[in-house]
Amino acid sequence: METAPLPVYERIAIALMACLIHALGWTLREREIGRVEWSLRASRENAMWSLWHETLALGLWFYRRRRIHVMISTSRDGERIAQVSQRLGYAPVRGSTSKGALAATRRLVAALRGCRGARSSRSGAAGASTAGTAS
Repeated sequence: METAPLPVYERIAIALMACLIHALGWTLREREIGRVEWSLRASRENAMWSLWHETLALGLWFYRRRRIHVMISTSRDGERIAQVSQRLGYAPVRGSTSKGALAATRRLVAALRGCRGARSSRSGAAGASTAGTAS
């Protein structure tokens, strides 16, 4: 499920977005509030979880460089998100509820079995799920 190559100006915008996330990320402080039973940073277990748009940017920063497999829509917007996430150390798996969901889910399950976790991000106009994996 390859999408058409992005124009140069969009590739530049993607590079700038990754730089912006890095610049802002270094100014953030993380604090866990309440009772936390499981933490991706501390655990060696495999996991699968979901994110929604409002937590996507912070999640991209805090869990970067871990080769987390992330299911991202096959749409053109999904291509942009996939490229930004790849620059931050994620492994995009392309698929959505309307296109390629079964194949993408199989790749995520294979990643989970291969000692990598999984992440799902809720996206799209109807809140269609996108998922991924974390180590």
